[in-house]
Amino acid sequence: MNPHEQKEVEIPMTHSTVDTLSDNTYLALDHLGVGPLPLSLLVFPRVLGEVLALDLQRGVKPPTNCEPRFVGLVADGQLDSAIQELRNLEPEPWVKYNLSVLTGERLPDAEQTYHKELLILNELASFTRGETDALSPRIFEALKQEQVPALRALCGFSLLAHATESDDLDLRLEVLNELNELIDEPMTPLSALIQRTVLAYYRDLKLTPQEAVAGYREAINVLEKTDLTQDVGSLYLELASVFHELAETNPGYIQEAVRCYQSATRYFSKESDPEIFGSIQIDLAVCFLAMPMSGASDALRYAVAISSLREASKIFKKDTYPRQWLTTQLNLASALIYAPSSHTLENLVEAIAIYSDLVGSVDMKQNPMGYAHLMFNWGNALSHLGDFKEARSRLHEARRVFEEFQSYDDVRTVRDLLDEIERHTVREVADGAVRADTDG
Repeated sequence: MNPHEQKEVEIPMTHSTVDTLSDNTYLALDHLGVGPLPLSLLVFPRVLGEVLALDLQRGVKPPTNCEPRFVGLVADGQLDSAIQELRNLEPEPWVKYNLSVLTGERLPDAEQTYHKELLILNELASFTRGETDALSPRIFEALKQEQVPALRALCGFSLLAHATESDDLDLRLEVLNELNELIDEPMTPLSALIQRTVLAYYRDLKLTPQEAVAGYREAINVLEKTDLTQDVGSLYLELASVFHELAETNPGYIQEAVRCYQSATRYFSKESDPEIFGSIQIDLAVCFLAMPMSGASDALRYAVAISSLREASKIFKKDTYPRQWLTTQLNLASALIYAPSSHTLENLVEAIAIYSDLVGSVDMKQNPMGYAHLMFNWGNALSHLGDFKEARSRLHEARRVFEEFQSYDDVRTVRDLLDEIERHTVREVADGAVRADTDG
C-alpha cells in the first residue's frame, strides 16, 4: 500500500467533552495520543473543529487550511506560523496550553488557569519534553479514573516511560494492565497505538513471541489505513526484532525479518529519516549475512548485504556517528572477506584497510574483547591475502587478549588458524624445494 494513500477507518466516534469552568466551551480530547508530537498533544474547542476532531481520531493528517488553522500548520511542520496563529486568538486557557506545548514556555499560574484536564495535559507535555522526570499522583489517578480513553492512554504512555526509566517493574505491570483494558474491538487507531506500546513489553506480560507477532500484525493492519506513516514504519521495525528473536531457534524467521525491514523502508527515507534508514540498512545486512548458506544464492545475498552496508556508510560517518560507524564498518569488512566474488583480491584489500582504520577508534580501545575479535578478523583477512607475517602478528595479539579474559573457545579458534597458516607455509616451502630440484 502507498503510505500516502488515504483510506477511511471505521471507528466509533465518542463525544467526550470537558467543561472548562472558565469559559464554558467544550474541548475535543478523543484524538489525543494519535499522530506525531506535538500534534497529538494539542486541544481545541469542539465547536471550532468537529470534523477535524473526527479526522484526527481516525489518523487522518489535517490539511493546512483546516479550522482551527493552527492545527493544520502544526501538522505541516509550520510551527512558527501556528504559534502566531494562536497568539492572534483570545488568551483562553486552551490557547495558553497549546502555546506552552509549541513554545516550551511554562505558564506561571497554570494551577489557577487550567481546569483538571488541561492540568493533566500540561504535566504530560512537560514530561514528554524532558522538563521533568517525575509525575504527580493525579496522572496515576487519571489513568485509573479518567472518562476519556485517549487522555487515559496518554497518562499510561508517560507512566510506562517513567516506570521503565526508574526500573519499577510493579508499576510497569500495573500500567500495562490498565492500557490493555483500553484496547477496543473493533480496533481503532488509538487502540492500535496502545497495543503497539503494550507489545514492546510482551515478555513482562508473559506473552509468547508468536502472540506478539499476531498483535503487531493486527496493529499494522489498522494503521496502514491511516496517515500515521511513521507509526506503521516503527511497527514493522519492532515486528522485525521479534522475528530476529525467533530466528535464534528457527533460522527460517530471518526471511520474515527481512520482509519487515524492507517494508519499513517504505516509511523511512534517507532524506527524511537518515539515522533510522541507516540502521535499517545495517539490520538488513545482518539478516542477509545470518541466512543459512544455500549455494547458488550466497553470492547474491552477500552482494545485497554489502550494498546495504555501503548505504549505511554514507550516513554514519566516523566523526558524527562513531558507534554506528564502527558497527557498519565491522560488518562491511566481515562481508567483504567471506563474499563469494570474482573480485576477492579487491575485497580483501578493502577489508584490511577498514580494520586498519578501526583499530585506533576509541570504542575499540575501551572494548578489549571487541579489539581482540577485530585483530582476529584482521589476521584472517591478511592470511587470505597471503601476508602470513602480518597475519601472525595480529593473531598472536588476539590470542593474548582472549587468554587474558579466559575466552578459551576464541583461543582455540585463533590457534586453529595459526596452525593452518603454519601448514600452508610448510607446504609452500616444500613446493619451492621441489620446483628448485626440478629446475636444477
